[in-house]
Amino acid sequence: APIPSISITKTSEIVQKDTGNTTIDVGDQITYTIVVTNDGNTALTGVDITDTLTAIGGASLSLDAAPVFVSSTDANTTFTNDTSTSVPTLLVGEAVTFSATYTVAQAAIDAGGVSNTASVVGYDPDGEAVNGSIDSAVVNNITQTPSIEVTKVAVVDHVTGTDSETTTGDTIVYTITIENTGNVTLTGIDITDTMTDGDGQSLTLTSPSTFSTYTLAPGETEDIQATYTIEQSAADTGSISNTVSVDGTAPDGTEVSDDLDTPVVVSTDLTPSIEVTKTSTITYADSDAGVQLGDTVNYTITVENTGNTTLTGVTVSDTILDSAGVSLTLTTGPTYGGTGTFDGILDVGESVTYDATFVITQQAVNAGGVSNTASVTSKDPSGTDVTDSTDSATEDLIPRTAAMTVVKTASVDDNGDTKNGVGDVIQYTVTVTNTGNVTLTDVDLSDELRLGSSTANVEDNTGNDSPAGVDLWTQDQTLLPGESATYVAWYIIDDTAASSGKVINTAIATADTPLTSADGSNQTLSVTSNEAVVDIAPIPSISITKTSEIVQKDTGNTTID
Repeated sequence: APIPSISITKTSEIVQKDTGNTTIDVGDQITYTIVVTNDGNTALTGVDITDTLTAIGGASLSLDAAPVFVSSTDANTTFTNDTSTSVPTLLVGEAVTFSATYTVAQAAIDAGGVSNTASVVGYDPDGEAVNGSIDSAVVNNITQTPSIEVTKVAVVDHVTGTDSETTTGDTIVYTITIENTGNVTLTGIDITDTMTDGDGQSLTLTSPSTFSTYTLAPGETEDIQATYTIEQSAADTGSISNTVSVDGTAPDGTEVSDDLDTPVVVSTDLTPSIEVTKTSTITYADSDAGVQLGDTVNYTITVENTGNTTLTGVTVSDTILDSAGVSLTLTTGPTYGGTGTFDGILDVGESVTYDATFVITQQAVNAGGVSNTASVTSKDPSGTDVTDSTDSATEDLIPRTAAMTVVKTASVDDNGDTKNGVGDVIQYTVTVTNTGNVTLTDVDLSDELRLGSSTANVEDNTGNDSPAGVDLWTQDQTLLPGESATYVAWYIIDDTAASSGKVINTAIATADTPLTSADGSNQTLSVTSNEAVVDIAPIPSISITKTSEIVQKDTGNTTID
C-alpha cells in the first residue's frame, strides 16, 4: 500500500564580507541549505517549500530570494532551478537540495540574531497533501557590542577689535561630535554639557538652550554646535572649561555612555590696565587780581579702566607740592565725584571722577605756584596690583612780586624855647610795609644822618635808643604781604648839628625774598626811604679882635725909643 512521506532539514553558514573578521556584521551573508527528501514509497508532486525568516524577538525579515534548487540525488530528477518551468516530481528516495541567502541587515543585529524555519508540502497520487518541517528553527545569534563616543572642539569667533585676544564679547563655538562606535542602533541619545569658569563657577551656554535627542546607526556621526558668548565675570577668571557626556540606549535596553577624557579649556587673555588723568581750574577770590592768595584751585581726577578685566579696590591718592617741592595739604578731597558712594569696582571701559580743592596759601605764593600729581591703585582678578599715575604734574603758577615801601617821619621834642636847637630830641619813626605778594624775611633797617647837606658825611643813627633808654629798633623781622613793621630812633641835637642848620635823615631797608636769581640764589630787596629834614634855628653871635704895629721914627733902629 502507498505510504507517502516527506522530510526537510536545514543548516546555515556565515559568509564574511570582510575576511579575518569572525563577527556577524551588516552585509555579511547567511547561507541556508535546505534538503527535502521523499522517504515514502510513492512519488510526490507539487513540492513547495515555505521558508520563514524572523529576527530574534519575532520581527519579520526577508530572504534575499526564494530558495533555489541546487542539486538532486536522482539523475532522473525533474527539478530545475527555473521556477517558471519546473513542475517537479519528487521521486521515491530522492533528496533535493535548495539554497537561500540572507544578507544581514541592521535590524537583525539590533535584534541579536535571526531565526529561520522551513516547511515543505507535496502531494501523493491521490492528491492528498504530505507535509514536513524542520525539527527546530535554525538560529544565528549575533553578538551585540553597543558603544558610543563623544568628542568636542572649540574655536573662538572674535568680535571686531579683539582678534589678538580672547576676551569679553567673543563667542566660543563648540562642535560636539557623537559617533556610534558599536554595532547596534542607539536611541534616546542625550547630551549633557557642563561649563565652568576658571574659579569653578557654573556657566550656561548661550545656545542651544536645550539639546535634542538623537538616534544613531552604527558608524553614524552627528555634529552638534553650541556657543557661549564670553561674559566679563568668566573672562576675569582666565579660562572657560567645558566638558560633555552622552548616553544612549541599545536595542536590548543596555545603557551606554561616554564623556571627554579631558575638558576643552579656552583661556582668556587678561590685560589689566588703569589710567588716571587730572585737570585743574581756578576760582578767583578777586577776578580782577589774577591768581593770588585765597584763590581756590579745583582739581578733577578721572580714573578709567582701560584694560579688559574688572578692577577692584580702586583707590586714588593725591600729592600736592609747592613749586619749590615742599609738601602742601589739599583743602578738600580727593572725594568721589559721582552720585552716592563708589564701591571701588571698575568695569571694563568704566570711568569715575574724584574732586579735590586747594585754597592757595602764602607758602604756595612764596614758591610761585603749586604742583599736583595723582595716582591710583587697584587689583586685577588675580589679586595683582594695577597702578598708574599722572604722566606729569598739573602746574598752576602764581605770579610773584617782591616789593616794600619805607616811609620816614621826624618829630622834635622841644625844650620849651619853641625853636629847634641844641638839646632838643628828634624822634624818627620808620614804617616798612610789604607791598608785594611774597613773604619778606630777614628785614633789616639802617638809619643814616647827614648834617647841613644831603652830601655831607654819613653818621650812623641805626637803633639809637631814646634818652630814657627805650629800644624800638628790631632787626631780622619777617613781613607777610600787607604787613608793616615800625622802627623808632632818636637823635639829640648837639652844637655841631645846630651849627649845620639842619639834620637830614634817611632809612634803608633790606630783605630776603623767595624769588631766585639766574644763579639760583635768593634775590634781596633794598629800599631807601624819603629824607626826613629837621631845620635848626640860627644861633646869634658877635666877636671882637685887636692888633698893634710899631712905627719907627728913626729908620734902622728896631728898638722902641
